[in-house]
Amino acid sequence: MLKGHCKRVDRDFDDIEKTYISNIFVAESTEKAVALLNKFKEHQSRLMKRRIEYDLERYVKAHVVGSPKEALTKLRKIRELGATYFIMYMPTATDTRLLKLLYEEVVKPLREE
Repeated sequence: MLKGHCKRVDRDFDDIEKTYISNIFVAESTEKAVALLNKFKEHQSRLMKRRIEYDLERYVKAHVVGSPKEALTKLRKIRELGATYFIMYMPTATDTRLLKLLYEEVVKPLREE
């Protein structure tokens, strides 16, 4: 859509910084990442004093949730679609083990490509 609009208004598509903004839940397996997401949603519910309902399938489509391999695959696809800048919110960033997993198995390989 953006490429078509750029063509109509005579704007260079490549001059535009395409940003992807997402939450990211990465763990050793998909199941563990989903468990982290559910725990985060429970925490949000307690803070807001109301139940936060969400559709897991839609959430996973819109955000990055899964194993490092799944996260890497999704972020590569987003980059192939034209994203040139990524803003990722990692609610589990206080867990340095998960932060290291994300860096070593997702961020580092993406940066080296």
